[in-house]
Amino acid sequence: MANDNLKPVSTRLDPETVTKIDMWLQRHKYWKRNTVINGILTAVVDNFDDRQIYDMVRYMRRAGYQTKAEFEIIRDTK
Repeated sequence: MANDNLKPVSTRLDPETVTKIDMWLQRHKYWKRNTVINGILTAVVDNFDDRQIYDMVRYMRRAGYQTKAEFEIIRDTK
């Protein structure tokens, strides 16, 4: 995706979430934080239904919820 197509927005993120993203970025130094956040959000809104997104929105890290999540890109094996 070309950078000129991206819309700048401001958001507040939980510090622990930012830390986890930054830890992931330490292992994948060629990515930028903005690209990672955009990729995660794009994958969610494109591939999960309203109920699944609603459950993600109300998820609280310390609430002790049981969760199940899976996402995989199926590559053409031809």
